[in-house]
Amino acid sequence: MQPTFEIDFSLVSSIVKIQLPQVEATAKLLAEGCTLPFIARYRKEATGGLDEIDIWKIQEEIGLQQRLNHRKLSVYKSFERPWGYDKVAQGLDNLHRYRR
Repeated sequence: MQPTFEIDFSLVSSIVKIQLPQVEATAKLLAEGCTLPFIARYRKEATGGLDEIDIWKIQEEIGLQQRLNHRKLSVYKSFERPWGYDKVAQGLDNLHRYRR
């Protein structure tokens, strides 16, 4: 069984310093395929008045989280259960931030 990873919007919120409901609303609009300028201009009521820069920050952080989750999954796949899988899994579960 492979683990699944979700985007931690509370972590995104604390990193970009924007309230959680605004981050969640923006993430929903981005997932629906709305563009950044469209959200900034025509969905201010949904995002609580976020400007393009704030929306961009949210978009970038969500992208980082997605890449981190993809990398975690590839590391999980590379280990077999009999060979230290549980220790690796525990370490990956505690990894929350993508480092460049």
